[in-house]
Amino acid sequence: MKRTKMFLGIIGTASVVALLSTSCANNKKDVLYGCIDTTNISYSKTVKVVLENNCYSCHSAANSGSGGGIVLDNHDAVFNFIDTTAGGDGGTLLKDIKHLGNAMPKPPASKLSDCDIAKIAHWISEGGKDN
Repeated sequence: MKRTKMFLGIIGTASVVALLSTSCANNKKDVLYGCIDTTNISYSKTVKVVLENNCYSCHSAANSGSGGGIVLDNHDAVFNFIDTTAGGDGGTLLKDIKHLGNAMPKPPASKLSDCDIAKIAHWISEGGKDN
């Protein structure tokens, strides 16, 4: 009887550990990659919305003085700051929102979410289309 209870306890503990470790791995993957629906990423419905919510307060035509004269409120302007070449680095916009260049948005504003950065990176990798 003792052996059966101990065996069941070990099996139960191992099951819980396996479940938790699988759950954590899947959650991390979902956070980094699961947020992207690659069939629906477009400039107008995805990228522009992220930029409106995080960048326009400094980088729109109306507020360009506070953003060093950099305007990101239309596709042509944004396209000047991306690199869509195969093997390219994504350009200044991607480096800055990843905080690999100038950290954008500037502190104390929060860095863009990994999901928003991944969406913009995917849009750039698909050619940065005005869609």
